[in-house]
Parts: sequence; C-alpha cells; structure tokens
Amino acid sequence: MGDRIRQLGSSPFVSLPQLIGHSLFLFAFLAIFALFASVAVGQTVKEPKPTTVEKDKSDDPARVKWHIFLDSLSQETRTIFPEERRPYAVADIANAYWPIDREESRSLYLSALDEAWKFTQQDKKYRPMLNYVLGSASEIDIDLGKLLTKRLLAKSNSDEKGDGVATDTALDLLDQDPQKAAQLAKAFAPSGLRDRSALWFIFQLGKIDLQLANDVYAVYLEKATADGSLPVESVLPLTGFAFGYPEYISMNDRGEAPGMVGFRGMPDLAANPLFAQIILDDLYKRITKAIAERNNAIGSDVTGRNYVIVFALEYLVPEVPRFEPGSVLAWQQLQQQAMVGVSVEQAQTVRGRVMDYRASRVRAQSYTD
Repeated sequence: MGDRIRQLGSSPFVSLPQLIGHSLFLFAFLAIFALFASVAVGQTVKEPKPTTVEKDKSDDPARVKWHIFLDSLSQETRTIFPEERRPYAVADIANAYWPIDREESRSLYLSALDEAWKFTQQDKKYRPMLNYVLGSASEIDIDLGKLLTKRLLAKSNSDEKGDGVATDTALDLLDQDPQKAAQLAKAFAPSGLRDRSALWFIFQLGKIDLQLANDVYAVYLEKATADGSLPVESVLPLTGFAFGYPEYISMNDRGEAPGMVGFRGMPDLAANPLFAQIILDDLYKRITKAIAERNNAIGSDVTGRNYVIVFALEYLVPEVPRFEPGSVLAWQQLQQQAMVGVSVEQAQTVRGRVMDYRASRVRAQSYTD
C-alpha cells in the first residue's frame, strides 16, 4: 500500500528592543552583527586548489571576538524582565550563533524551548511563544526544527496535547518556506490528525502549491493507514481531499461534528481515485472493528460510538459507487449492521448534520463557479 501511495505521490514577531526593553545595546549589536556576518562569515571564498587544505576557522580572531560578544548577550538574557520575554530573546540569540557555533545555537534553542514549554503549561495563551521558537529554528535549519519538535513531543503526556505541535509549526513556516513546512509536516505524519490541524495545513498548503499538498497528503495517508491505533473519527477527515472536496469533516462521541467545508483557492483540486480507494478500504476495516467494539460496550459508551459510526457511514456510502462500485453491497450491509440498536432520534441527528455539510458544499461550489 505504501508503494501505491508514494507513486502519487503566532506568535507575532517580537523585536529585541521589545524583548530586552532596557537594553538598546543588544538591538544595536545584533544589527551590527548582521552586517558583519555577511562579510566575516558568509563571504565568498575563492575556490581552493585541489591540493590546498582549508584552514580551520574555529580560531579565527573575528569569530572568537563575536563569540565572546554573543556569550555576554546570552548571559544578559537571563536577567530579562518580565520572564515571558526570555524565550523570544534566547531564540534570537540562538539565531545569531548559528553561523559561528551551531552546537551553542542548538543548546540555546533547547533552552528557549524548555522555557516556552514551561509557560505554555501554565497558560495556553503562551502557545505563540512555543510556535515562535519552533518556527525560528525550523526556518534556519529543518533538522534543527525536527530536533526541537521531537523534544516537545516527548514532553507531551498525551496525544491531545502533542498531536498538533508539528503541524502548528509547519503552519508558521508556510508563508516563508512552503518546502520546509511540507518537510516538517511529513516528518511527523500522522501527527495532527486527531485535532485535524494536519488537514488544515494540507489545504492551506494546497492554496500555494497543490502538488506539494498532494505529496504531503500521500505521506499522511500512508502513515495513517499503517497506524491501527487511530480511531475512525481521526481518519475520516482524510477523505475529503481524496474525493476532490475542499473539506474535512468528522463527528466525535459527543455528537459534535467539527470540520471545515469550502476551502477556497484550489480550483484544480480533483478526486484522486487511488487515494479514495485506499482510504475507503481502510475505513471499511476500521468501521467494522468499531461496530464490533460497540456491540460489546454498555451504557453511554454505546451512544458515543454510534455517533461516530453512523456519521462515517452516512458520509461515505454515497461516495462508494464513484470509486469502488464493486463494493456497494458490502458497504450497504455494513451500514445495516451499524444501525442495529441506534435510536431514531440519534440517527436523525446524524443525518441532519451530514445533510448540512452537503448543503454547505453545494453552496461553496456555487460560489466558486
């Protein structure tokens, strides 16, 4: 299956004067450093002769001088007040270190990440701080971004807390560098399916580069279908892109139907029969398993599972003739099994939500046309 898929294959910027406040020197220094770096670090070097051994620049007086200055600035960030400004400042200093000392830059980025994580645990309003640190690191080096993202995922104690970390960072990178954003998203697939941030990212990427979005989707589809732990409601949102609909929808066990219909800016989005067949085959198996688990459940758990199962089938069964006409009967039989024990009221509620989504799709399409 993997081979088949592969074939198709805010935080606002906070300036240093704002961060340091009392330290105009730091701002002025970094401006000077930026000019110096273009000469002392990024200067063009003539092509050496084949027999010439390039000199080690670790003892370059200019580099040593600027390293000392950055060391002092790094120490100064420890006294910044209020404390919530420190991660921004440390990340900016880490950026300045990158051309001359990557190990120190990595160390500072990890420190900034740990500090930002601490604030985020205290209050979700500090989440842009995390995004700033991760986005800055990923922008200068994608592997550095991956390193920090892995560390952050390790800190998350549950799928709900850590699921969208990578895709949130990828979204922050999207405008500056779509390629790096796509690389980061693919590296951590299927992260972002449980909270649907991955689908938001794919559709936003599709407005910029539909083929690149197609590539990211292919990786997500491959990873998702290989992960048996993902529930039906997490995989179902992948169907819209495969069916050629600019939408992702689902329903949870509380009867809530989060989703998005009518993404604009992708006039060339079309159904992909191979993607559609793969996702339909996968969901058939997941729904079959979910029905069996529902049949062994008791109490309110049964009602919750019914919401997920009935919604998925109401949404999927009408699409089966388009992509798997030979499986129509099997899907209809599965739907009959799913309706056993479902109350009329619950069934009507679910069907009403699916009809609302379809009506929204038609309106969005009419607007596009």
